[in-house]
Order: sequence, then C-alpha cells, then structure tokens
Amino acid sequence: MVTTIKKTRLKFLSIYHNFQKKKSGVAPSDRAEMENLLKKLQSHILDKNKESSRATLDQILETEERIFPRTKFYRFLKGIFSNLFFIAVIVLLRQVWFEPFQIPTGSMRPTLKELDRLVVSKNQFGINVPLTPAHFFFEPEEIKRGGIVTFTGENMDIDGVKMKYFYLFDGYKQYVKRLIGKPGDILYFYGGRIYGLDKEGNDISQDFRSPPFAQLEHIPFMRLDGKLRWLKNTLYVYQSSLPVARVDRTAWGSFLGRVIYTNQPTQKPIENYSDLFGFGNYGMFRIEKDQDKLHLKIFHHPTLQLDKTLLVKQGVGHLEHMVSSLPLDENLLRALFSNLQTSRFVVKNSIAFPWVAEGEAEKHLDNRPHLKGIPDGTYEFFGGKGYSIGFQGYASELETSHPLMQFDTDRVVSLINFGIEFDERFGPNSSFVGLYPSRYLYFRDSDLWVMGNKFLDRRDQRLIQFVEAEKKRASDNREVLGFVDNGPPLLKDGSLDKEKIRTLGIKVPEGKYFCLGDNHAVSADSRDFGFVPEGNLRGVPSFLVTPKISGVNQMDYTLLTQSRMVVLALIFGSWGLWHFSTRARRTFPVPFS
Repeated sequence: MVTTIKKTRLKFLSIYHNFQKKKSGVAPSDRAEMENLLKKLQSHILDKNKESSRATLDQILETEERIFPRTKFYRFLKGIFSNLFFIAVIVLLRQVWFEPFQIPTGSMRPTLKELDRLVVSKNQFGINVPLTPAHFFFEPEEIKRGGIVTFTGENMDIDGVKMKYFYLFDGYKQYVKRLIGKPGDILYFYGGRIYGLDKEGNDISQDFRSPPFAQLEHIPFMRLDGKLRWLKNTLYVYQSSLPVARVDRTAWGSFLGRVIYTNQPTQKPIENYSDLFGFGNYGMFRIEKDQDKLHLKIFHHPTLQLDKTLLVKQGVGHLEHMVSSLPLDENLLRALFSNLQTSRFVVKNSIAFPWVAEGEAEKHLDNRPHLKGIPDGTYEFFGGKGYSIGFQGYASELETSHPLMQFDTDRVVSLINFGIEFDERFGPNSSFVGLYPSRYLYFRDSDLWVMGNKFLDRRDQRLIQFVEAEKKRASDNREVLGFVDNGPPLLKDGSLDKEKIRTLGIKVPEGKYFCLGDNHAVSADSRDFGFVPEGNLRGVPSFLVTPKISGVNQMDYTLLTQSRMVVLALIFGSWGLWHFSTRARRTFPVPFS
C-alpha cells in the first residue's frame, strides 16, 4: 500500500504515462473520468493531503482495472520482468564493480575472521566477464604479492564448489586468500618464511618481509603425504595439485619411489622427496604419553616408502616418514598453553566440535573429544588468549576464572592434539595411521618455533640435547634423517642461494598464481587445489564493514587503475543516460490538454 506523498507521486506518474499511451483506444466517457481523477489526485499531492491522495488513488486503480481489462496480467508480467531486470543489474554490478562478502571460515585468521563482512572491489586489476572465469581486460602489473584476492573456484580441483546466484544463475563459490606467487616465481619455504625468485631471476624474498607478512607464518604442505592416487600399480604423490613423485611396484612385489617434479627440463633429478619446496625444514606434531611421561612426537622428512601393513589393511597408500621425540615437562606444556591457537569450536554437553561442523555434530559424536566441565558455548584460542564468541561472531576475552583458562594437563593435551580438527581420529590412540593434527613446527635460526611463536631458544639445554641426539641418530644410521636446523637457503655471504631455489622450489606456471590462507592450519589453498588461473581472479577486499569499519592488512593497491576508471565511466555514464532519457517521466506536475 502506498503510504507517503512521495510514493503516491511516483505511482501517479506511472499511471499517468501508461494512460497517455493507451487513452486513444478508450471510450470518451472513460477517458474523461480517468483524466478528472488524475487531475484530482495531482491536486491532492500538490496540497500534500495524504488521506485524500490515498482515497483518490484507490479510485484510480479501480477505474484503471475496469477500462483496461488486461491491467492485472500486464502488472504481473511487468513485475516479473522488472524483478528479473533488477536481479540482472545486481549480478552485473556484483561481478564488475563491487560486492559485499562475508567470511565463512577461519582460513584467513588473524586478518579476516569468521563472519567478518567486507566490501570487495571487482575492478582492481581487470574487467570481469560476468559469471565466467575470464576478463574483458586485465592488468597483471596491478597484482601485488602480499595483497589479498578473491577468486572463483570454477574449473579448479575443489570439492563442492558449485552454487546458485539468487537461485537462478549457475555459479561457483568464491574464495579469499593472500596472493603469494606470480607467474614465473619460484618459491621455497624455511622457518615459516618464504624465499623466492621472480621470472627474471631477481630475489623477491624481501617482498615476504613487508608489513602484511610480519605476523604470518607459512607452511609448504598441508599433509606430509599430500594427496595419493593409484593408477594401476603406480602410486602418484600430489602436492599443490602437482604430481611430484611416483612409487612403482616392482616385479618382486616391492616398491620403488622417485621424485618426478622438476622446474626445468635440464635440471638434475631431486634425490629426496623431503627436499621439495623445503618440506624437510618442517614437521607435524602431537603430544603422546610414553611410560607416564609426555613427549612432543614430531613427524618429519616424508620418504617415498610405503607402509605395507596399511596398504594391505586399508587398500590405500601411506608414505613413511621420520619420527622424533622431544620430552615435555610442565614448564614446556605451560609454554604451549600460553601460545595456544585453535580453530573456532563449539562445546555442547561437554562434547567439542568445529564451529563449521555444528550442524553435522550429531552425526559424528563418536569421533569428537570431550572437554569436561566447560560450559556450553562457542570458543576459540588465539595467541594463548581464550575468547567466547557471541552473535555474528563478536568475540569477548574469557575471564581468567573461566574453566578453559585454567591450566589442566589433560585439557591442554586435548586442545593441542584436537584444537584444529576436533576429531579424535587425529589423536595418538587412533587406528588411522598417518593422520596427524594440523600442528606444525620448524626451526628458525636454530630456535624451535611452534604455533607462530618461539618455543625453545637455541641456548636452551633441552633443545641442545634434542638436536645432539638427532644428529647422533642420523650419524648412526644413514637411512635416518634427524629433525635439525639445516639453515635458510643462503650462501656464506648472506645472499640468496638461487641455484637451490631453482632446483628445489615450487615454480608458478605462466598464467597462474599461488595463493595461501593466512591461517595455514585450516586453510584449503594452493597447497591443496593448486594454482589459481588468471581468469579466476575476481577482485580485492577494499575494507571491513563489521565488526568495525577498517582497512585490511595487505599491500597497498593503486587507487585508480585503468580497469577501475573504465568501469566507473560506464556505470555513471549509463546512469546519466538513463537519468536524461527519463527526465520527462519524472516531471511533476504534469500538463493536461
């Protein structure tokens, strides 16, 4: 129902112009009646008489329906086409100008958190073809390492990527990640950092020491095994969606593995799978109990050997790897607790499960860890601080008296082991061999780092003893690789070892980009689904709307690019033409001849 003078005026203009088109086919008496009513309504609108305007408008609508028998059908069709046109315009603007975006997961923590709302500019480095992974125009020089990008998952190796726009148009989910590598870049990982060369052979390592990277760490793999796929009697090992190694069954029933990944056709073969991309500089861990003592069990240096028992039992492959053990005393356990990070999780009836899986929790309660004595609610840990999560993702820090903030050995062990997946299949008592929680550790300049913070200093006797034991173990057995610091990929003069980067690094193909989530532990990114094609890139986040209006931690993008200026010119030019061409229909009051 029309309730304001302004809306009444707009309705009057619509009826008036429609009547002007059709009045030649109307009987003189009906035409005179309609014109008198329209004059009366215009007079009431000019007098700002709200009640009289509403009453007269009702009379006009009744008269219109009587003298134009197809009015209802016409209005029905007009409503449908108007809505379709409106939806098409919205889709077009969301594809080429800007789009509201809500973060669905914690893959970009701490930069972007679950349920954060932001505005994404869709024309920073190109003019997108709507609903298609392509560009009318693209400016590759506007792509910034360290900048955050959004991209569509179309034609990529991602499960469950299809969706619908407005329940009408076929579409694909969009993802938000930090852009790390450009076409031709070669990247290598050490100490939570990235070292690399661009396609001209220039050292780009300092790009990854800029402010956007200051509080971030990067891990070269999601799983030590990567993805394993059998093809007849050959097992192919995939990392970053690339076939990097193969394991063949020999005529005698044994298995022989070799690395097949290479950056250059003339490059000499890589001897060890763990040398790829810097894998050997990192390990995964969980806490296990051995003879009533706690140990940090470290899994590292994957090899191209198969666990034959697992192969027979489960019909799948599993790569063997080195295992080391670091004894934990209460002080070290408290140090882990003081730096604890988890994914966002829900506690319900003392059962903990990931926030994203809340709706599915009832189906998998047998695999969920228990956190006894914890009130029902949604929680997370970041940097050792616990938070309670409220409406729309707003977080409030837990009081020190809250049960989650109290140091309890069993609970800390559970939060370390299950604090990312919240699935007991990742624990030490699981029957799933080779399944480890997404907990990573590494050496940086001889210090041991865990969960993004220094855990043991190089001068700490506990670390010194551990490293000495690892070195002795390796010297006693040539087939054993110890978990020790092999140092960054630098030469004696401190310059980058470019030959090592070229040989062992991961090379970004032409026309594609390497993108990682800031929260490596829970981010499905280029380590999983591979490189992002150029055409899939859609835009960049401009600013956060909630929980507060602010900028985004990323490299500064150029304010006015060619793409942005072209899109703005087209949009405002189209609006100007529409405004000019319809000005006659907005003129009020109207003349009556």
